[in-house]
Amino acid sequence: MTYDHSGLEVIQIKEVLDSDYQLSERKSSKPWTQEEIAQLTQLYISGLQYRDISKKMDRTIGSIEKKVWTLQIPNKRKRYTDSEIINLVRLYSNGKTPRQISKLTGRSYNSIRSELRLMGLCK
Repeated sequence: MTYDHSGLEVIQIKEVLDSDYQLSERKSSKPWTQEEIAQLTQLYISGLQYRDISKKMDRTIGSIEKKVWTLQIPNKRKRYTDSEIINLVRLYSNGKTPRQISKLTGRSYNSIRSELRLMGLCK
């Protein structure tokens, strides 16, 4: 089986990849201002995920993660209350998936999966 193409597709793909790479480099290479550091700290402590902070601040996820680590901002993990655990078990027992539970509770998918695993309910 062969695939015939004019070569134009390869050039177009390369141009898209190059432009994405340049955009990524530009976004992550700008220096942090004091205002941005304050905003990052506030957003991180409020519980937003790296992906959401990245969009709000027009920075790469890697840049956000590195700055949080460099600044040693305290872990934002919010502990589950007893009522949240009861609700989590109830939703999972009623057939809801971790992704559906995530949307219903406002917790991240990974947080839901981790908590279910700790309780031995999910692989």
